[in-house]
Amino acid sequence: MSACTTMHVVADGADAVKAVAARPVDGLVVGETLLIVGRDGKKLDFKLAAIEADALRGTVDGQERRIAFGQIERIERGRVDGVKTTGIVVGALVLLGVAAGRAISNDVTSKIPKSK
Repeated sequence: MSACTTMHVVADGADAVKAVAARPVDGLVVGETLLIVGRDGKKLDFKLAAIEADALRGTVDGQERRIAFGQIERIERGRVDGVKTTGIVVGALVLLGVAAGRAISNDVTSKIPKSK
């Protein structure tokens, strides 16, 4: 996930995970990448292909996988964080402005004849 992304828990705990299929309003979207934390603590970057009655189907490292809800402890998704994104853009613009100002100042200074 990028620096402008914040992870948000979609479901935490066995009951919440099992209820995900019945709650389409939670916004799981086919094609999005989720962080799946297994009951064994293992974390998987999972690209969602389908939500089935008892499992999520998708890919992990390009390999098709079907993960039963009973094997999942937590589901998280990345969301773009507007504050982080804005901060990075503003910071980059400030640095660019400072660099351009110095370049112009150095160029102008080098062209001024030195007095004797």
